[in-house]
Amino acid sequence: MLTNGYWRSFRGAMLHRCGLLLALLACGFSDMYGQATKADPVDVQGWAGLGLNHIIGKKWKLEMDVQSRYFNNIQTHSGTYLSAGVQRKLGKHFDLTGEYRLAMVQQGNYNRFSGGLLCDYKFHGIELSGRALILNQVQDFDDATRPDQSEGYWRVRAQAKYKVNKRLDVYASVEPIMKFGADFLVDNWRDEVGVKWEIKKGLKLNPYFIYRPDYGKTTYNRLFYIYGLQLDQTL
Repeated sequence: MLTNGYWRSFRGAMLHRCGLLLALLACGFSDMYGQATKADPVDVQGWAGLGLNHIIGKKWKLEMDVQSRYFNNIQTHSGTYLSAGVQRKLGKHFDLTGEYRLAMVQQGNYNRFSGGLLCDYKFHGIELSGRALILNQVQDFDDATRPDQSEGYWRVRAQAKYKVNKRLDVYASVEPIMKFGADFLVDNWRDEVGVKWEIKKGLKLNPYFIYRPDYGKTTYNRLFYIYGLQLDQTL
């Protein structure tokens, strides 16, 4: 059984990490970098999305999402991402999830398929959740620099969410993303903080910030500051 001392330590660690991420968020606005290159490997991005969720009975949930992304200090449109997914409740704390995503970016189109397991647990007013996914991404165009046009990833996310009041939640998460067959264990890492504000019943606005170091390049590492805004409607 977890003691009060353990709970205070956990809460302190989460607050400390959230504080660091908020400080990085402020730094991202005050020091805008160019598009990530070997000479200047830091970039600021902006993501904007709309989501529609449909809950069917007590066990099924359908999800649809469209997202537009900008890079090069939020000056250049990177592409549009369309996704459709489904969740199936297994019990009180576990769900199965699957998703297809079409990414229409500057280089061409990518098809991504993913599946995995979700879990959640409430503890002292904090909602703790986890997600484990396996993904396969296939590009629709030929690239001579890549021997294989298909790539596999697995990712694990841990999140803590706290309900401030009836309409406002704050959350923080960490998520390493690993690539099968890569030279390094972690391909890139996502630390995220955000809030979810229920504008009206079923409609939520979700501004967030992602601190994302990327180790996927063979000759240098990149770093992305991502400012996002998501609007979700649940039926």
